[in-house]
Amino acid sequence: MQEPIGAAGVLRPNEKVFGAMARAIDKTTSTLAAEIRRQLGTETMTRFVRSLPAFKPDPEIPGNIRDLLGKLDCVEQSATDVHPQGQ
Repeated sequence: MQEPIGAAGVLRPNEKVFGAMARAIDKTTSTLAAEIRRQLGTETMTRFVRSLPAFKPDPEIPGNIRDLLGKLDCVEQSATDVHPQGQ
């Protein structure tokens, strides 16, 4: 095995080590992204977000927009029922 630091004190990149590190970082990144998606999609998080005032529809929005938001909620709920999180 070659030393990573040469006689002049210059760091020599070891492709095997850096390649393995890059793959580990890619795997960690995809795992982290999946974990964040999983946690954001939980019923507890949904309930919490809906309790925040910034995520409630304005009471003065037109009725047709409110109806469309209601339909969107129904579609999202049915999609969650068909494809539960984590499966």
